[in-house]
Amino acid sequence: MTTEFKFHLDKTSKKFVCPACRQKRFVLYINTGSQEYLSEKVGRCDREDSCGYHFTPKEYFVENPEAYGPTFTEQNFPDKPVPKIASAISFLPFEIMNTSVTGHRLCSLYPFLQKLFGDEIASVLCQEYFIGTSRENNTAFWQVDIEGRIRQVKVMQYNSETGRRNKETGAIFAGKKILGDNEANLQQCFFGEFLLSLPENDNKKVAIVESEKTAVIASIYYPEFVWLATGGKHGCKWTEATVCKVLQGRKIILFPDLGAFESWSNKALLLAAITGCKVAVSDTLERIATPEEKTNGLDLADYLLQNSDSSCLALTDDNYPVIWDYSNFKSICYE
Repeated sequence: MTTEFKFHLDKTSKKFVCPACRQKRFVLYINTGSQEYLSEKVGRCDREDSCGYHFTPKEYFVENPEAYGPTFTEQNFPDKPVPKIASAISFLPFEIMNTSVTGHRLCSLYPFLQKLFGDEIASVLCQEYFIGTSRENNTAFWQVDIEGRIRQVKVMQYNSETGRRNKETGAIFAGKKILGDNEANLQQCFFGEFLLSLPENDNKKVAIVESEKTAVIASIYYPEFVWLATGGKHGCKWTEATVCKVLQGRKIILFPDLGAFESWSNKALLLAAITGCKVAVSDTLERIATPEEKTNGLDLADYLLQNSDSSCLALTDDNYPVIWDYSNFKSICYE
């Protein structure tokens, strides 16, 4: 009887040391039957931009056919994921989000927003973007789609004084825990997507950044745009048709973090092809950044919050960003 091997990447949060980059970011392949890992070198590094190491089960068995058995051939090995019957998309309950957002003043990011914009504006931002608090008073970014359905919630810890996120704790997606269902079919959307449904935003261009915090801050400086966040370079699978279809009919400008310009330029081409939209990519940060700033991967919010005029993005003495007077930037945004 032939043994059938079927593998997929481990869906838990467990990571191992990558054989290539030596960082603990390696996701192993697991046998769907025995629930055992195939080998500590068979997997994919999730540092896609800086490493990208990927060693598949098929490649492993080509090198080690005895591990498969006497019937192994490259042709009969199923190296593609086991197809699953698509289940209905799951959504999170409104009541839990409402409780979280009602208590937004307790979240770790709120004191920073309050220091920047005052209590009234900071509170409005949290309500408009559905920013709430977790049980531990961390910041909860609720993803609400264009139809008002709650897709996911991303919980992050911030320093309430500096507004910097705690990179050691990272981000936690709490949707499945809230539903009490590890098999729930949760599909993310853009952070801020619900704003696209408001009539007052119908004719506004859409600006897309990576960080949720950056989208929120930029919305104050540039209210002529609808600001959305992907939640990561590849977050929410934002270049897939099922996600980006909400952008159809819009004019879009992308604001990549430093170091991500080339990657996001490629994504812009894909986004334009899928949606039929006009998509521009701002290279402002790339042109004005110092080598150190590029190394640190600064984003738009980092410049908006600077206190000097040297970057051409900081606030003037009249409390508006110098970038408003930056003609080249305007040509990129408004063409």
